[in-house]
Amino acid sequence: VLKGHGYRVPMIHRGNHTLFYRLREADGEVDSYFDAYPARAGAYMNDDAIVVDHLSRFPAWDGNPVMMQVHLMSAHALGHRDPRLAKYQPAANYSLFALTGKAGRSSDAINHYDNGVLQADATIDAILEMLRQKGYLRDAVVAITPDHGEALGEHGSYTHAQGVHDETLNIPFVLLSYGYRPAAPIDGAPIASQV
Repeated sequence: VLKGHGYRVPMIHRGNHTLFYRLREADGEVDSYFDAYPARAGAYMNDDAIVVDHLSRFPAWDGNPVMMQVHLMSAHALGHRDPRLAKYQPAANYSLFALTGKAGRSSDAINHYDNGVLQADATIDAILEMLRQKGYLRDAVVAITPDHGEALGEHGSYTHAQGVHDETLNIPFVLLSYGYRPAAPIDGAPIASQV
């Protein structure tokens, strides 16, 4: 629909959506697609810094409206953590709890996850600032999505794919509009659903 109204649609995913369950096909026809596959030499697969690097190579805005989805992995258990943003300590990667079957302290798991959320916030700030500097935010819709939620000891499990509880399904979806003001507010309740 947006392409029919003149929008350019770049999709920027962190992680391997090209091969993982063929998720790239679900995105449909887009103007450009980036999921860091194959990963650049020396880059960890789930490091959201590569998204910022990719956007740094975008040209200046050409005047066409843009709908851009940015999918981030900062809070993922296997997401890279920048030690400068590791405010909450002690922290432990809870994916090891699930893989080894050894229980860890849920407070350490929560700290690891919360450090990832802080990193996601910093990454979103860097993305929006870069888009602003390049002029894209004059007329854009920016959708920011995470991968999924994580169990941090709830229901006796860690990570995800252990069930369909709120902690893995109730995730944020941020939709930002720049340069266009609708005549009436849009009721966001029926727009998105995760089934």
